[in-house]
Amino acid sequence: LRPSKEKFPIIVSQDCDDIPVQRAVAEFRDQVSYVKHKSAQQDNVVVPKEHKKYTAYYYIARHYKLALSHIFDTLKYNTAILLEDDLDIADDFFEYFSGTRYLLDKDPQLWCVSAWNDNGKADVIDTSANSLLYRSDFFPGLGWMMTRRTWLEIGPKWPAGFWDDWMREPETRKGRHCIRPEISRTMMTAFGKKGASKGQFFKKHLIKIIMNKVPVAFTTKNLDYLLNPTYDNEFNRTVYQDSVLVNIDDVNATIANETHKSLR
Repeated sequence: LRPSKEKFPIIVSQDCDDIPVQRAVAEFRDQVSYVKHKSAQQDNVVVPKEHKKYTAYYYIARHYKLALSHIFDTLKYNTAILLEDDLDIADDFFEYFSGTRYLLDKDPQLWCVSAWNDNGKADVIDTSANSLLYRSDFFPGLGWMMTRRTWLEIGPKWPAGFWDDWMREPETRKGRHCIRPEISRTMMTAFGKKGASKGQFFKKHLIKIIMNKVPVAFTTKNLDYLLNPTYDNEFNRTVYQDSVLVNIDDVNATIANETHKSLR
């Protein structure tokens, strides 16, 4: 799926001491770079007593900081796409990020692009809208892109734990948005139910998020509609001016028929 290892160099970051993981990475040594960090246990990471049951989330936050620092501070890359090892990717995953990258430079109110839609279940999205993208107040994660500029801002403030919740805090986000697709470009694999959250929400939610199957040539599309003030103007027109007044029976009928329609 990767169009070029020069344009998209893959860096595998490992902070645990699991030998099978090292062996798995070694099988692709000619295709990837590898960085091994000292494990959290060896580094004597301290977790607050009241959060001992959340120790894994402190280890994860530490690993993210180490990986991002390696990419941006040591290697001096300008852009990074973060992908966890329990995710699968769509055929147009790289095309999606290639096509949206320029948006992060043109609009200072955009600070990330995510491949994930947290509401991306088949019964609540338009499954035919393969090219549809949105701005979102919410940080989706699960396959996302950020710039070195953003890292230099948030890196020194990086939290000891629960990094993704911290990214969603108003003090961190500062009113900025992420780009996210109607149909996700990543998908949770079966490995996801064995992660730090121990399968929480896996069967009821995460595994039901569908992944795009119809590739879109995003690099050939004009995505300027995602820039402000264009996006906000169109959003306000669609939501507040073009909406139709309906009664509750219409809403119930729409839900019962499982059709997708804007109702107001």
